[in-house]
Amino acid sequence: MPPEAIPISAASVPILSELFGLIQESRGSDLQAGARAELCPSPLTLALGSMMGRIAAQTMIYLVNSQSAVNFTAARIPLSQAAMIRAIPPGREHPILADIATAFSPLSIQLARDLPHATIVEMDRPEVIRKRMQRLQRGNIDMPGNLRTFSADLRHVPLEQAFEGLRPDVVEVTGAYLNQAQLTRIGEHLCDVLAPGGALVCYLPWRAGLAEVQTAMRFFKRQVSDMPGAMSSERAIIDTFTEAGFVAVRIDYPSQLAETLGVKTPVLDVEVLVTCRKAG
Repeated sequence: MPPEAIPISAASVPILSELFGLIQESRGSDLQAGARAELCPSPLTLALGSMMGRIAAQTMIYLVNSQSAVNFTAARIPLSQAAMIRAIPPGREHPILADIATAFSPLSIQLARDLPHATIVEMDRPEVIRKRMQRLQRGNIDMPGNLRTFSADLRHVPLEQAFEGLRPDVVEVTGAYLNQAQLTRIGEHLCDVLAPGGALVCYLPWRAGLAEVQTAMRFFKRQVSDMPGAMSSERAIIDTFTEAGFVAVRIDYPSQLAETLGVKTPVLDVEVLVTCRKAG
């Protein structure tokens, strides 16, 4: 039985449009897709990775003198998938999981394959979704029937309108390009959009791990400067999302989570994985 659409009353304001626009910017998405194609080759990752992205990724992997940083790149999607599945509220027979700014990530398709009882939503700007679909078609990738693909530029379309009235149980989004105050504002809105008891899963850059990568890659210093969402303490993360209205905040370090999932280790904590729970 398909999930029932639930009206959403949360109103969007201009600042939210600006912040969601930042999240949807596909900076580095081709490089990430290329790295996944190189490190975790499969029909899906190979289809989503472009030739230029793979060449850039090969160069990056060669230049990074840190196997643990490379392992993090390979582990990032499996860890995110595990966190989203774990975050599904108990008792939801037909949960809705959403990936905002999906770009060229395999996450939504893998979730749809592994959770046939769930509805999986992937969303990005129309031009990004168009490129994504072209790559998947060229790669002869079968799209799961429980996957819904939405094209929406969140600079102009309110998130609740883009979701077409669906209220997700779990939302995954990156916080790399937002500062702490902006993360709180986005968190407030996502807390409104989520179903009762739902959860936000969010990767946040971790300064200690980024500092280690800086020593291995000189050009990465510029990328770090473009990550205002980088966090230095667990307290800052907890304060950010409790202020946004979430009742519980869990912080997972990839280096620890990877061991429980059997992912290749060691894994450098370039980012931390944050799960924020809304009241039921």
